[in-house]
Amino acid sequence: MRLSIANIIFTVAVLLLSPPSWSNPENDAVVFVKNTGMGNNLERMAIRVAMNTQTYRMLNTDLGMPAAANLVKKHIKIATGNYQDEWNKNLAASYLEYFSAEELNSIHTNKKSSPYIEKFKAKQKDVGASMQHRSKNLLQKIVSEAMKNAFIESATSNKQG
Repeated sequence: MRLSIANIIFTVAVLLLSPPSWSNPENDAVVFVKNTGMGNNLERMAIRVAMNTQTYRMLNTDLGMPAAANLVKKHIKIATGNYQDEWNKNLAASYLEYFSAEELNSIHTNKKSSPYIEKFKAKQKDVGASMQHRSKNLLQKIVSEAMKNAFIESATSNKQG
């Protein structure tokens, strides 16, 4: 049996254009979140939450505002680095509640010319609510860890100073 050149080209094209067999919507959605930077708000959100804690108010009283803010930001940065992947997975799962991986890929690839861009804009509040529900405990964990470490560092440096 001889395959014609056209059949070979067609077969190769199908294989190259088909998504890999290991591809799955969860992985594709995480790639979307990472590539678009959608999950890059974790540190900012954690700082906002941290600045409203009693621990921050105590640090602010002891160290003064600039030093307390810098110390908290330092420890938030460390903590968020440890949990960024989990945050991205949660955000990806929230997007998958409303979009297929193909739709997300189209939005990322085609941007404003994607046929799903209006849906994307319309669903942001829903995705945000899902993410808030899905990640509330994670955000609390990050802030608690960071504030504990900031407080320990402050107490240690006060003893030494």
